[in-house]
Amino acid sequence: MMGHRLQVKFSFWRHIKMYNIMKTITIEGEINPQMLDNIGKQFEEQHISEGDDVEVLFDTEGGYVDVAFAIADLFTDMQSSGITMHAIARDKVWSSGIVPFLACNNRSVCKNSSFI
Repeated sequence: MMGHRLQVKFSFWRHIKMYNIMKTITIEGEINPQMLDNIGKQFEEQHISEGDDVEVLFDTEGGYVDVAFAIADLFTDMQSSGITMHAIARDKVWSSGIVPFLACNNRSVCKNSSFI
């Protein structure tokens, strides 16, 4: 029975992506002050607003702790305003990268991803 639910869940996500309903933000490389600006630009370019589903793809070795907490605060505020955040660990979620990853209410991990 559990396998069936997983299959339905993956089928649902494929359906969302097929119709471009899901919007995507990437967090790659070192977490630094420029990344915070980059995330802001990604939100503006995709016109993310209340009611949207946002996929946040992580592949980071960490970096500045204060910036990581600022990103986490941003994600928390967005979720409070009705935006659904889906954190996905694609490869590395190391060091301070775990802070914004855990700030998202929905989290998934790809095979062979790592946390340090």
